[in-house]
Amino acid sequence: MSVAKKNERAKLQAELQVKQEVFVKKERVYQSKIEEQEATIRNIRDERTSWMSEDESIANLRKIHAEIQSKVSTVQIRTAKLVQEQEQELLRAFRQRLSDVQVKSRRHRERSFWHLINYPPPSLLLLPLLCSSSLKGGARGGEGDHR
Repeated sequence: MSVAKKNERAKLQAELQVKQEVFVKKERVYQSKIEEQEATIRNIRDERTSWMSEDESIANLRKIHAEIQSKVSTVQIRTAKLVQEQEQELLRAFRQRLSDVQVKSRRHRERSFWHLINYPPPSLLLLPLLCSSSLKGGARGGEGDHR
């Protein structure tokens, strides 16, 4: 490495060291300002709300607020349970109705099937006659009435 490059490197390292020190000093100043401002905010808040700790009505208000929140929570839990029970009841009723409809549908299909067997439509009654006449015509050597 040449002497010029070594000098350049040393110069850059020195600049870096100076910049780091300046950065650390600025950070410390900013941090102290932040701490001072947070303390000021705390003091102002404490001054404005100090009367609340001494006032009985505020203590009672906080107590009532806690009770209300507790009761609201209880009501929400009860409501959730009631809704869940209603959903289960509706689901049971739906399943029962679905089962009834399925049974009714099955009975209707069975009646329709037995009705077709006992009382077939006229087209089905002619089918055996048509089949037998076509078989007879085919047995004569293919001479049919195709006029």
